[in-house]
Amino acid sequence: MSKSIVVKLWLTMTALVFLILVTAWFAHTRIQTDRYFQQQGEELIQKGFRLSEILRDEHDNLKQEKIIQASAKVLNANIMFMDKQEFLDGCQNGDSHHDPLVASEVKSLFAGNPVFHRGPGKIYDNEVISAGVPIMSGDILKKIIMLHAPITPLSSRINDLKQVTLTVGLGGIIMATILSFFLSRRFSGPLLEMNRVAQAMAHGNYKRKVRANSQDEIGLLANSLNTLALKLEEKISALERMDNTRREFVANVSHELRTPLAIVQGYTEALLDGMVDDPEEQHLYLSHISDELNRLRRLVSELLDLKRMESGRQDFSKEVIEIDSIIDKVTKKIEPTAKENNVKLESDYDAALKPIMGNADLLEQVFFNLIINGIKFSFAGGTIKISASSGEGYTHISVSDAGSGIPQQELPFIFERFYKVDKSRTRSGQNVENSDGTGLGLAIANSIVQTHNGIINVQSRPGGGSTFTVSIPIKPA
Repeated sequence: MSKSIVVKLWLTMTALVFLILVTAWFAHTRIQTDRYFQQQGEELIQKGFRLSEILRDEHDNLKQEKIIQASAKVLNANIMFMDKQEFLDGCQNGDSHHDPLVASEVKSLFAGNPVFHRGPGKIYDNEVISAGVPIMSGDILKKIIMLHAPITPLSSRINDLKQVTLTVGLGGIIMATILSFFLSRRFSGPLLEMNRVAQAMAHGNYKRKVRANSQDEIGLLANSLNTLALKLEEKISALERMDNTRREFVANVSHELRTPLAIVQGYTEALLDGMVDDPEEQHLYLSHISDELNRLRRLVSELLDLKRMESGRQDFSKEVIEIDSIIDKVTKKIEPTAKENNVKLESDYDAALKPIMGNADLLEQVFFNLIINGIKFSFAGGTIKISASSGEGYTHISVSDAGSGIPQQELPFIFERFYKVDKSRTRSGQNVENSDGTGLGLAIANSIVQTHNGIINVQSRPGGGSTFTVSIPIKPA
């Protein structure tokens, strides 16, 4: 329980409220007590003045004595008179002097100023309130009236006041305790829920979220924890995808290397064992070995190029490029291959085509791969259209073929490394360079476009052909 924030908040707030109420109780009691005695002293002075006025108008000594006796009984006080030489001139209900007044108060009294004092007296066993009233005749002091009233009746009233204040204070402490307990539970509830969410995250569960019901610091902390869980889930998913990609990459590389190596080994062993005597057949075997070695060389070269681009270590210079000149240069290189496969190439450029900043050699490789890919999947007699236009800060280059198209479920994977279209969809009788490719052409094209801060996407439908669109930022003005 000592480690619980609920208990800590509860005890802290209760102690704070208790301290405030106790301090307020003492201060309030002291102030009320002083005020009460002040009022009683002033009232005793006023009664002394009234008594002096009555006695001044009454010259019969017997009547004066009866008035003094009645007043003493009503006030429950000792009344005495002193002359200006401080000699006792008369006393009722006791025998005293100006006790318990101090010297400064006596001096002020005989100077014609009324005074009152709270303190111990000889008349009663406890404290008294003493009031002194001067009886003046013009500016001349005639006598002094001293009134000494016991403080016991006042103390009972003060005690009642203290009791009421104490009762109210205890009630306030109880209410504060209850409120502080519920308030601490309200604050600690979200924190406890955050702890449970954090524990769930530690065990790999990032789906659990904290309910943020407020916009205060606790609500901000809850939102931050939810954001952290979301980011961690995304990062872990990305790491898992990277791990799966790495596994697939290793498996695909192993497969791509195993096949040509097996072919080279088979033909080489046949030649070494003397199984082939015909020179033409030997030449054919050597031709196959050369093709497979070239295939291995291309694979290794493309893997190295892809690795450099994906790791950000691809160093290349940029220059201002007119994109139509790049496309014309690529189409001229591919034109013989297109004719050989009975595929027509068409170019269509927008009149307001804007130049871009890039590397001509790398961009040539992008469009070379896209057009070769289009020829590979186009039907005989088909047309591949290359169009270019500028707009919204980009120059857009599209390569459209009239081939068999790509199923929707395969579109998300076509830019993955080693992805290969089902060979059954490749048109029969094709004679395309690198037709039995490595599956890295589109992946390399995608990486090159990304290094140019561009975007490449594809639209396709089975039987309706495919359109690859490359968007490269326009050269800044």
